[in-house]
Amino acid sequence: YHTVEGFYDQSLPANPPESLGIDTAAFVHVDCDLYDSSKAALDYVTPILAHGAVLSFDDWFCFNGDPDLGEQRAFHEWRAENAGVLEFLPYAKFGWHGMSFLVKRLDR
Repeated sequence: YHTVEGFYDQSLPANPPESLGIDTAAFVHVDCDLYDSSKAALDYVTPILAHGAVLSFDDWFCFNGDPDLGEQRAFHEWRAENAGVLEFLPYAKFGWHGMSFLVKRLDR
């Protein structure tokens, strides 16, 4: 793993995965809480998500589970933007707050 300090909208574009030697991600844990940072993180990992990867959201049920807020909103928008390329199978809930999905790449 790699830790990059800074705000998502600044640090992610400045450090693309290939600059960190990352070409594939088998596990991605999103712990961003809010919509903007979650969306930035999802956009960042789109090209490197492996077929069969686990995509995990630590704060999926924050905001009383409202799908129009936070990580859920970011995921639903991002999933729609990547329809035809990525599909997701619900995988495992964890704690009272988390949800994960298995990634199916359609472009492999």
